[in-house]
Amino acid sequence: MRVHKFSAACLLLGTASAQADSRDLVQDRMSRCYAIPDTRQYLDCLYGAIQPLRNDLGLPAAPQALTFTPVFARPAQQLPPSPAEAEVKTERSRSGPLTGFLNIKTQKVAAEQFGLANARPGPGVNVDRITARMKAYRFDRRTALFTVTLENGQVWRQTSADGNLTVWRNPPSTYTVTIAYGAWGSFDMTLQGDQRRPFRVERVS
Repeated sequence: MRVHKFSAACLLLGTASAQADSRDLVQDRMSRCYAIPDTRQYLDCLYGAIQPLRNDLGLPAAPQALTFTPVFARPAQQLPPSPAEAEVKTERSRSGPLTGFLNIKTQKVAAEQFGLANARPGPGVNVDRITARMKAYRFDRRTALFTVTLENGQVWRQTSADGNLTVWRNPPSTYTVTIAYGAWGSFDMTLQGDQRRPFRVERVS
């Protein structure tokens, strides 16, 4: 009996110690979010920062945890960057702290090609974001993810990695959206007047 009680006590102490370590790790991860100037991105970073505690409790990963993995990764010792790498780093720093931190691509391309994998700059006006009214929208009955058609003819679909679900009931033309580059090659869609975090989307056609 005493052996069982001793084993149980050791197990409890081990669990408590692991959770304490996780709390310290969360504090460290949260401190890395403080440099993010955008409030919405800062809040998403905090959601991702608490992932170690979610792991301890057996909870599913927060959608933001993967996006902000580079933010929480401890810097490793590296060789001095080559001149080409230094130039890329300088260019990213000019785009703002968050842009360089999350490797947000900001290349301007032809408006009609924006969002396509092979998008290239065109002879006319080039853009790094688009703003347009919706022409139509629909929700997948199984996943509840949306697909929207814009007045410019582009079709965008919410990605399965985005856990930010919504329901729209007004006519499509009452919604104006802006789609811009997101972290690590993704695209973020925001609705005019909507204060929630951006939806992660991908260009369909």
